[in-house]
Amino acid sequence: GADDSMIPLSHAEEAIEAAGSSDKKLVVFDGVDGGAEHCSMDDSDPARQLVADWFADRL
Repeated sequence: GADDSMIPLSHAEEAIEAAGSSDKKLVVFDGVDGGAEHCSMDDSDPARQLVADWFADRL
């Protein structure tokens, strides 16, 4: 998330850039929508919904 104190956002940006798939999107959760802390510990619902929607679209 945007307020992750353990891993800098630059690491996520590097990982998404290095990913070989064209089907990729970096989503950074913030304090407004929830999930801004490391592993979305402050509010995991937005991340869980995003993952569930991703699977539903592809399976």
